[in-house]
Amino acid sequence: MGQWIGRLAPRACIGAATLLAASAGGAWAEPATEAAGPVTIGEVVVTAQKRTENLQRVPLTIAVVPGSQLQARGIDTLAATATLVPGMVFSRAPDDGLGFTFRGLGTPARTQSFDQSIAVFLDGAFLGKGRLYGANLFDIDQIEFVKSTQSTLLGKNIDVGAISIVTRKPGSVFSGSIGASYEADHGGYILDGAVDLPVSDKLTFRVAGQWTDTNGWVHNSVDDRELPIDKNLGARITAAYTPSDNAKYTLTYQYTDDDRIGNGYQYVDPDHLLPPNLGEGVLDFNKAGYTSAGDGGDDSHRIKAHFLDLDSQWRAGPFRITSVTSAIAYRLRFVDDFDFGPKDDNVWIRNERYWQASEELRVASPLERRFSWVAGVFAFYSDWSSDELQHYDTPVQVGPTSFDTIFLGSFINEIKQRTTNLSAFAQGTWRFTDRLRLEGGLRYTDEIKHGSWTRPALAPFTLWNEVINPPFPKTPLDFSANFPTGNLSLQYDLRPTTMLYAAYGEGEKSGGFADSARVPSGDPAIDARIENERSRSVEAGVKATVFNGAAHLDLAAFYTHIHNFQDLYFTGSEFISQNIPIRSFGGEASFVWQIRSWLKSDNSWTYSDARALLDPSFTPSQSPKWTGYSGLVSQFPVFGDAFLIDTSAYLRYRSSMHNLRSWEFRSAPLTTLDLSLGLRPRGGRWQVGIVATNVTNAVSAEFSFPAPDPTLASSIKIEAPVEGRRILLRFAMDY
Repeated sequence: MGQWIGRLAPRACIGAATLLAASAGGAWAEPATEAAGPVTIGEVVVTAQKRTENLQRVPLTIAVVPGSQLQARGIDTLAATATLVPGMVFSRAPDDGLGFTFRGLGTPARTQSFDQSIAVFLDGAFLGKGRLYGANLFDIDQIEFVKSTQSTLLGKNIDVGAISIVTRKPGSVFSGSIGASYEADHGGYILDGAVDLPVSDKLTFRVAGQWTDTNGWVHNSVDDRELPIDKNLGARITAAYTPSDNAKYTLTYQYTDDDRIGNGYQYVDPDHLLPPNLGEGVLDFNKAGYTSAGDGGDDSHRIKAHFLDLDSQWRAGPFRITSVTSAIAYRLRFVDDFDFGPKDDNVWIRNERYWQASEELRVASPLERRFSWVAGVFAFYSDWSSDELQHYDTPVQVGPTSFDTIFLGSFINEIKQRTTNLSAFAQGTWRFTDRLRLEGGLRYTDEIKHGSWTRPALAPFTLWNEVINPPFPKTPLDFSANFPTGNLSLQYDLRPTTMLYAAYGEGEKSGGFADSARVPSGDPAIDARIENERSRSVEAGVKATVFNGAAHLDLAAFYTHIHNFQDLYFTGSEFISQNIPIRSFGGEASFVWQIRSWLKSDNSWTYSDARALLDPSFTPSQSPKWTGYSGLVSQFPVFGDAFLIDTSAYLRYRSSMHNLRSWEFRSAPLTTLDLSLGLRPRGGRWQVGIVATNVTNAVSAEFSFPAPDPTLASSIKIEAPVEGRRILLRFAMDY
């Protein structure tokens, strides 16, 4: 399980900065001693470019978070990793639409018919829907955050960046681990465990699971519960079969059941105009909400997902052939209280079904050659259906008859979409000299989407569901696109410990039809159509090992321009989707220094300035200019050198950011303090500790938008606070 408490510091490698590598398997690495020689920082290995590589040799900005850190902090969702990765924001709208950005750019929340600009891969398998990004995380080896365009090797819709989740694989000896965490501030627990079961020297299994039942940080005065309540189950079985030195097959099946009850969204009233029965109108950790359609009076979001993945690897002479075959499916039911208060008026109920199948086949030459290459093909198919009931019962009379009523009535959006994607790619690396390398690649993609959209209106028939949101019959929706993308980078070793690099990348994300778009004409084939999104990125940086190998100093500068960015804007009564030009530029800096064998300084910061290239311009959603952290991690012996004490202290910062185009819907700057303390025997197999995050209970809005209630003053907003203080007590043991 690694040094879960001693390595609480994020080993995020911003600008490709490398921190101490996670200890392998279930053993704990002993700290270095001054007598053993000079203190150095170990190597971090990544696989984001389809090969096993030293991160310091990769001309990309990649952050790496080890699985041991996720366990220590009780992190079981991808969204909760955002505070560990500077330059990344992961906000969730009330209906779990993702406000997910790298360097200020990313697909806005709400639209579910499009892929995200930031793709996620689970053991090499592409996850084709943003809903899957919320699946339970457990028994993770590491997560790699690629904050650059790498469309050649990563493929489908890699427009801004990608995340690669690598699970732990079976070991060769019988061993296992168990762990238990208790949330002391609000209540709840996390149980996890795993076991390696070798059958022979050729066949091994790993079985892992996790159960989470935790309360949230926002108190709902209506039902006296702490929200959101998370009840998540994850189970995985992995089989690794190695029939010979030239072949290996890894088959993985994973099941997740993620159930979130309630949310933190509440009314915020800066002008003190909110009726008293709707709450206090202050962004804090208190709300008043109710819906009879949910779970005990609160919203409910439940998604059950299945993941099946077969990774096959063969050697044919000097070449490595890899096949990644996957099938993924989920079903969900969401109930959202869309009046966000104690009134039982407005509710959205959404049911979705989704399944996908994909195959990637690639061939790679040996890395040590003067010219090395990777080439392959990728095929993808998905089938998605969504039925969303939007029910409104907040009437506002605008005419002499009951028909002249807005925000009264119901309609259903029934959407189906099938996607087929075929692509071919090739990338080569030329080593002109021992110091100079050029890397280039191309990818060609053809994508077709077939679907339909139906909108029936339900009684009572009003201005709201007959004119403002007109009904329409089943309408075919067809979209096709084909496009080349690619990457080019130049690397030069100034000295053995210092690499300079410059990289250029082009990415494209296909368009289609936005299921969140307004359809005033009653023809979604016209009103909801959104064109392809194309990005061009430039990055230059240096990765240096300094202080005789004791520190990494990494710097990078970047510029990204997106033509036809797929933007989304919520007015309070409707969603507006459109293509707009947008750009982001800035820099990243990381300095990680192992000062002594027992003390490490860890610092990583990102500056990004993202703007829409319109007149007037505006800052896109979830794009703070500054994000980062500075921390100290220590490890020292006690009780006659029989035990080790592990401590850490981190200060994390996120500057203010917009949630919509108006400055009114902003999140205030956020500064949080994280502390940890742990104890374990030297070379032992158990560990205890405490991790406290956001110790001061700092408050800022995770997401903000207009109140969808025309009876309220326009200055009233809907906001949710970021996660409040969390104190996690943990015990873990290897066997």
